[in-house]
Amino acid sequence: MSGQVGPGPAITAVVVNYNAGDLLRSCVSSLFADGASEVVVVDNASEDDSLAAAKAEVLERYPTCHLEVIQTGANLGFGRAVNIGAQAAGGELLAICNPDCSVTPGALGALAAFLAANPAAGVVAPTILDSQGGRYPSIRRFPSLWISALHASLGLVWPSNPASRYYRSASEAPLGGDRWASGAFLMLPRRLFLDIGGFDDRYFMFLEDVELCRRLIRKGYQIGYEPEAVVVHHQGRSSVLRPYFVLAQHSVSLWRYADQTLEGPARLALPLVAAGAVMRLAIGSLRVAAKAMKGSPR
Repeated sequence: MSGQVGPGPAITAVVVNYNAGDLLRSCVSSLFADGASEVVVVDNASEDDSLAAAKAEVLERYPTCHLEVIQTGANLGFGRAVNIGAQAAGGELLAICNPDCSVTPGALGALAAFLAANPAAGVVAPTILDSQGGRYPSIRRFPSLWISALHASLGLVWPSNPASRYYRSASEAPLGGDRWASGAFLMLPRRLFLDIGGFDDRYFMFLEDVELCRRLIRKGYQIGYEPEAVVVHHQGRSSVLRPYFVLAQHSVSLWRYADQTLEGPARLALPLVAAGAVMRLAIGSLRVAAKAMKGSPR
């Protein structure tokens, strides 16, 4: 297998791994099966056998394909690890992929073709499905301050609240300038990613994708969506291992994004953002603790 998606540009997929288990093997295998020319796995000090299983799979099924593994030696977070992988990548196009995602046949080619046909697109997102076949919002609106506050505070206890529904209801037009693409899976030109500085690595995890798309739009690009490219997202493998840490990082990223983007009189609302982030952390932690108590042996 050549690893080339038709006559188009070479695609390097960057996958950040942290104890993803067997999902990493499935992810890497699906990328090579769909024509990725190279997969760079940036491992954030995993302690499971996920890397060994992925290497064995590639050696057996795709011996001519290029798998590169970068060991960071510590958990550097998602954005910083992607930046390291992008620097090492050799492909013209960069597919950023969570280790709990698998691409379906033709997805990479469809995304590459979209970018070729739409030079105004700074990035393109696929259709993302969850494990049960439900739609995961791969593109979402840029939320206002109040929509953000309501979504963050109500989303954990009332997922279908009006603010969250609005936030997830971005237009599915091919191109848009008022939305962002989920970092669970997206594709963009590697040179563009590097030229704008990659992800802001001050975000350990969460909202680095929102901030990236915001910068792309300010540079004059739009956010693309290609519904014919389908990716399956088996959410939460790494998050389940450290739920309180993940909740805390989400709250920190909410605050950081607000502090970075609010301007003028809107900055007076920063204490409310901080309070909302703390409330979300408290609610989420209580839910995790209640779930753990319910599942513990009596």
